[in-house]
Amino acid sequence: MSIFPLPAHAQWGQLYPDGSVRGRGGIILTGPDPGRILNQQLELPTERRSIDLKSGTIYKGGLIESGPDPSRRLAICLQLGICY
Repeated sequence: MSIFPLPAHAQWGQLYPDGSVRGRGGIILTGPDPGRILNQQLELPTERRSIDLKSGTIYKGGLIESGPDPSRRLAICLQLGICY
């Protein structure tokens, strides 16, 4: 079993088309898993979460779930190297 069973659990990782989760510089955190892609495709748009990298705001289905958080923004910057 993978450390990240669903894409939403892949904290600060990026989901690649092969189902692998990668961190900073494309380093593989967990190997390819087609089940992750299937889970993502089956998830309703209203349940999908996304993070605004500039403010650290978490959105769920287009609505704000968690407000701007500078520490979240810093964590993303340090873990993935994506800094704005």
